[in-house]
Amino acid sequence: MTALITKAQFDDFKLITANIAPGKFASYLREAQEFDLQPLLGVELYIDLLDSAVNSPQYGDYEDLMLGSTYTRPNSDRKFKHEGVVAVLSYYIYSRYLMDAGVNSTPFGVVQKTNDFSQPTSDKTIARKISQAQSGGKAYWEGVQRYIIDNKTLTFLNLYRCAKTNTTGQGVNITAVGGNSNNRTKYRS
Repeated sequence: MTALITKAQFDDFKLITANIAPGKFASYLREAQEFDLQPLLGVELYIDLLDSAVNSPQYGDYEDLMLGSTYTRPNSDRKFKHEGVVAVLSYYIYSRYLMDAGVNSTPFGVVQKTNDFSQPTSDKTIARKISQAQSGGKAYWEGVQRYIIDNKTLTFLNLYRCAKTNTTGQGVNITAVGGNSNNRTKYRS
């Protein structure tokens, strides 16, 4: 798997324990890229971005998209700013870390480590932190998406294929099954 960001870039946005195993961080990164970021960018743009990440310089044409920028919208005097895909990905990685933090797989099953000097955080608090991280990722994504839409005249951003309203990054949204026969025939090939 091609990692779009490094642990150091992640650390600029969110902090997690320095003792995290590199394999665990790589797992959270892989899941965030595939399950959160790819649906936001669309497959074509995502694949082109992965290809660009292995080239030198690392992001090539995608540097502003990845690292953020201040830009002027075409046919406008107004300036806009976005933090980039690195910020979006960092928050989604962090939410995945929170879902798994404190839980370890052992030969005896999945366990939660405790000791005399600490106590486990409540499920409600963890759920709130996960929701906050996902909201942060979504907020950063809205700025990135605005940048993509405003700059679609750039050849490489024409690969973006997601609808303007697809900003969840949290799976598939099914609005209806069956029901109105007009909708069913509309999506048949």
